[in-house]
Amino acid sequence: MFIRVLTDQPGLEDWGEATTEHHKMAIAAQIQHELRPRLVGLDPTNIEHIWQMLHRQFWWRRGVVHTSAIRGVDIALWDIAAKAAGLPLFKMLGGQVRQHVRLYVRYGPEMAGKDHQQAAEWMLGNGYRAFKHGTGARSMPFDSARQAQIAMEEHALFRELLPDAELMIDCAGLFDMQSAYELLKGLRQYKPLFIEEPTALMDTPDSTKRLKRGFGEHRLALG
Repeated sequence: MFIRVLTDQPGLEDWGEATTEHHKMAIAAQIQHELRPRLVGLDPTNIEHIWQMLHRQFWWRRGVVHTSAIRGVDIALWDIAAKAAGLPLFKMLGGQVRQHVRLYVRYGPEMAGKDHQQAAEWMLGNGYRAFKHGTGARSMPFDSARQAQIAMEEHALFRELLPDAELMIDCAGLFDMQSAYELLKGLRQYKPLFIEEPTALMDTPDSTKRLKRGFGEHRLALG
């Protein structure tokens, strides 16, 4: 989901990205019917004012549709402000921090047709030293505890295939608190770099905070 933001100065425009899976049409409607009328005529370089206005002027503030819509606008406004200032965006955000950025590869659709062994070989052959996988084949009917066990087995297999790589797991918000706790306990021995969205309660950080109390050494990502 890409958002194009135009200004009254020719050529001073840019794009933002607001994709949230399974909510694309709702986000498009939110931008067109709720955000756009509030934005037309404003100074696009007053980014903090605009963000505060879009966040505060709504009754329901924290829903995934509204926050994704704001995000897309915010990205575009930062690029517009950088163009207006005649600076690259990284200069606007404080300048260069490092000379290179580490990358990881994701075990997903781009590896369609590859089994675990082939995926590991592809990763190493292409120079990656960090790898993120999902929770394995879905249990049918879905069972949170069984799915946690499948995810642990998948992680153990990749650790065996990639003993020297950094491993991560994206849980896609599948697990209830008890299953997430058991999953983290089972993954502890494999020392994952981070565990992404372990619980289904990702609208607030409360569930992640509860898990952190028991597994403070792991990086739990809200996604």
